Amino acid sequence: MAGELFDGHLFVHERFDQAPYDGSWLWLVENLRTGEAELWRSCDLTRIVRRAQKINKCKYGGYRAYADPEACKPCGWYYDDLKRARQRLDEIRTAQPTHYCVVVTDTDEEGTVTERCGRVAPNRYYGTDSEGVRYEMWLCADHLPFMAKVDWNKRKYY
Repeated sequence: MAGELFDGHLFVHERFDQAPYDGSWLWLVENLRTGEAELWRSCDLTRIVRRAQKINKCKYGGYRAYADPEACKPCGWYYDDLKRARQRLDEIRTAQPTHYCVVVTDTDEEGTVTERCGRVAPNRYYGTDSEGVRYEMWLCADHLPFMAKVDWNKRKYY
């Protein structure tokens, strides 16, 4: 599952741990919409593909992971693990090389690229092209609104 994208915004980084209540695998997942670390069970991620079911039972109480750790002492593990997951996601981000914005800002009459944005790009997006090939794209803060306006599967990136 590592390296896979679910529901267009849940990127799986690595196998993180096992849930103490049933021994299922927990995966460190980056929510690309919020930039936050999340913990998902393998079966909950595969249900997104099989049945379009998008419930993170670790997060939303399927196994008594309540909003208040005092309300359920046995599941305090969730908050400890989530804190470790956030730290691990920060480590992963720190270890990544610097990426630069890939948006083409200008072309000449023949369609040759004359200028790319070139700013440091902390924002990562994943997509699939028309032939089913998955790719990642890095954008600077100035070009974040660009993602909402353009059908990025039909635009050319370099």
